[in-house]
Amino acid sequence: MTDHLSDEQIAELQDAFSLFDLNGRGKVPAKKVKDILRAVGLNPMMDDIQKMEKDLGKESVSFDSFLTLYVAFDKKPKIGMEEFIEGLRAFDKDQDGTVSAAELRNILVSLGDTLTQEDADTIIALGDNHGSVEYEKLIKKVMDS
Repeated sequence: MTDHLSDEQIAELQDAFSLFDLNGRGKVPAKKVKDILRAVGLNPMMDDIQKMEKDLGKESVSFDSFLTLYVAFDKKPKIGMEEFIEGLRAFDKDQDGTVSAAELRNILVSLGDTLTQEDADTIIALGDNHGSVEYEKLIKKVMDS
């Protein structure tokens, strides 16, 4: 199942895994798997994370098990820039490429994979232009960082 990973990829994943293996036993708590996945560039959806954590329970996860999880999450379709833009375009009442900062905050904290108020404010600050946000520029800025 991990045959398509190069030796270099496996080494990078091992390095990331090791950072979370605080006692050096070759296992990490199941609740840390999502953090490792994010550290290596994946951004799994919250419902996928919750299902994985429920399936794993309280058991620890070995590196081999983590690799299997990584491959499964890596195969899932990625949400690209266009999908984010299309999603926000639905909230663009004037069809002028902007949404109000207040509406964007509400979207970020209440729909889909929600953010905290603080995280939403941090993202909005990247694109806030006197109460309105040019969402296409904001999405590009966030995805490029």
